[in-house]
Amino acid sequence: MIVFASALAPYFFSLSKTFFKTYTSMGWLGLIFVIFIFFGSLKADNPQPTDG
Repeated sequence: MIVFASALAPYFFSLSKTFFKTYTSMGWLGLIFVIFIFFGSLKADNPQPTDG
């Protein structure tokens, strides 16, 4: 999954540069995505069994 995402990132940054003439919009979108994933991970169930 990480390799796939790292392959897509340059493409999305180039689209940002083409349409908005800057990389900043893609940077903000990436930051929002990371924050969304972080808070989603706090609500996710832990699939590992607990001892006890």
